[in-house]
Amino acid sequence: ALGPLVGTLLSLPIFDGGARAAGVDRANAAYDEEAARYRQTLLQAFKEVEDNLAHLRILDRQHAAQDRAVGAARRAAELSQIQHREGAIGYLAVIDADRSVLQQRRSAVSLDGERARATVNLIRALGGGW
Repeated sequence: ALGPLVGTLLSLPIFDGGARAAGVDRANAAYDEEAARYRQTLLQAFKEVEDNLAHLRILDRQHAAQDRAVGAARRAAELSQIQHREGAIGYLAVIDADRSVLQQRRSAVSLDGERARATVNLIRALGGGW
């Protein structure tokens, strides 16, 4: 009655030369490597998000300053038109003031485009897409 049981026990390897332990060590090393890769990917993702947020903060400050510059150029253009109507300055000064307004507005539009690109980059860094 014990014959089949003893035969089965004798067929199981008692000493495998450390093959199972080596397999466990390989599996643990592979796990550690994947965990390190995951941590590195996570750190890179956080860095990209923070970099894009910082870039957007800078662009917001630049945009506010540019809005003030556009407003100042508009006021200067309005004053130059009033001065021209009253004969205090020539029309060339009015044209120059209008040109300044256009330059400031062009800079503001350029900043708007840069903010849009930075927002898209932030969305991508957060894992989003179109």
